[in-house]
Amino acid sequence: MQYLARDELEHIDVEPVAPPAAPRRRRLSRAWIAALVVLAVVLGAVVALPARTELAKAGFRHADRIFVIGHSLSLQQQRLLGVLLSRSGTTDTTPMRRAEDRLREELRDRHAELRRSLRRDWRLRLDSQTDRFRAAVQRTLEPPVGDPAIASEAEYRARSLRERWHLAKPTPDADGLHSIDADVAALRRYVDRATGVRLVIGGPDGFTTLDLDRSNLREHRGPGLGTDAPVTRMVAGDGWLAGSDRGLQGWTIAERLDEPLAALGTGVPFPSDRRDTLHMWATNLHSVREVDATTGDVVAGPYFLPVDGTLESYRVAGVATSGIVIVRQADPRTTEVWDPEQRRVVRTLPGPAVAVAGDLVAWVENGPALMTHVTDLSDGTDAAAVPLWGHVGAFSPDRRLLALGSERGLVVVDVASRRVEHVPVTRLENTPTWDPSGRFLFFQAGGIGGWDAERHEQFHLRLPDLPAGGVLLAALAA
Repeated sequence: MQYLARDELEHIDVEPVAPPAAPRRRRLSRAWIAALVVLAVVLGAVVALPARTELAKAGFRHADRIFVIGHSLSLQQQRLLGVLLSRSGTTDTTPMRRAEDRLREELRDRHAELRRSLRRDWRLRLDSQTDRFRAAVQRTLEPPVGDPAIASEAEYRARSLRERWHLAKPTPDADGLHSIDADVAALRRYVDRATGVRLVIGGPDGFTTLDLDRSNLREHRGPGLGTDAPVTRMVAGDGWLAGSDRGLQGWTIAERLDEPLAALGTGVPFPSDRRDTLHMWATNLHSVREVDATTGDVVAGPYFLPVDGTLESYRVAGVATSGIVIVRQADPRTTEVWDPEQRRVVRTLPGPAVAVAGDLVAWVENGPALMTHVTDLSDGTDAAAVPLWGHVGAFSPDRRLLALGSERGLVVVDVASRRVEHVPVTRLENTPTWDPSGRFLFFQAGGIGGWDAERHEQFHLRLPDLPAGGVLLAALAA
C-alpha cells in the first residue's frame, strides 16, 4: 500500500460536494385563500343558521312557558286574595293577614324560581327577538307584579314569536299556589261548627236551600212565585214546608223541596200543635182553618173571627192552644185570644203580641214603659217580664228562649230565669228563626247571621251570594 507524502497532499485540489437541493413548495395565491375563506363562511352559515334558529326557538318555548306560568300564578293569587277578602267576614283579621302574607311570599318564591330558570337559558340570546322577549318576561316576574304595561309588552312579543314560528300558546301545567289551601277550605265552609241545619232563603223566583254543614246550595222554583210575589212567610213540619207569597197564596212542598204537594188557597200559614197539620189564616174570609199539610184537606174549621173592616185593622199573630191570637191594630193596640169552640174572647192583653208558641204569648206593653211580657194563656200569669221592646219575636221549639228584635237590635231572653243576652246586631230586617234543636238562632241584619244559645255567642255565616232581596224564611233539620 502506497501512502502519499504530505507535500503531495497539499497540492491536491479537492472540490466541495454541494448539499442536495431542498424540495420546492407551491404556495397558494391570495385569491385562492380568499375564495376558500368565503366558501367556509358560506358553508358555516348554511349549516349553522338552522341550528341556531332551532336553539332560539327551543329557548322561546321555554321562556313562553315561564311567561304563561308566571301570569297564571299572579291571577291565582288575585283570586285567592279576593276569596280571603270577600269570605272572611270576621272581626279577627289576624289569621287573614297571616294568610295573605304567606300567599304573597309563596308567589315571590315561585317567581324567583322562574327568573333563575329564565336567566340560565343561554339559547334566548342567540336571537335578538327572543332576547328582547326574555327581558320583557323578566320584568313581569320582578316585584311589584301586575303592571299592565309590562305584561302587555311581554304578551305582544310572545304573540309575534308564536306567529313567526307557528307555535301555539302553552298551557300553565305547573303546580299552583297551595300555601293557604287550608284557609280557603275553611272560608268556603258556610259555618265553623256543626249545626245540622238547612236554611231556606226566599227570593223573587223561588227559594234557595243552604246545607250549612255540607256547604252546598240548591235553588228551587216555588209554585206561583214571581218577581211580584216573593215568599214572605214559611213554617216547617215533619217532611214538609208551608209558605205563602205576598199575594197570600198558600202552598206546601215536600221534604225534597222539588214539587208542590198541595195548594192551600189564599191564606197565611201558622204551625199547629200536631206536626202533620197547620193553621191557615184566610184573610179574605176572616177565618182560620186547620189543614193537612201534605194534602191540603181541611181537618177542622173554618173558624170565623170576630172582626170586621179591612185587613189593616187586625192581624192574626198565631194560633195558641187556648185559641186564635188576634192583634187589634187600632190605637191602643190590644191582643185578643178567640176560642173558636166557645166562639168568645177568652183573654185580652193590653198590647200587641209579637210571638206565639203553645200557650205562651209574648206581647209588648202599651205606653212609655217599654216592657215585654211573656204570658201563659192557660192561667193568665206572666212567665216573664223584661224592660225591653220589640216588634218581632220567636220562641225556641222548647219554649225556653224568646228572641225579641227591633230595628235597634236583637236580644235572647231566658223565660224561666229572665236572663237577657244581647246579640250584637243592628237593623234587624225580619223575624228571626230557630232551628229545630233550639240551640241556633238565625237572623237577617244586613246579612244572615247566627247565635249559638249553648255557647252564648254569635257566629258568622260565610254564605255565597244570594239573590237580591232574599228573605230568611226557615231553619230546617239537614
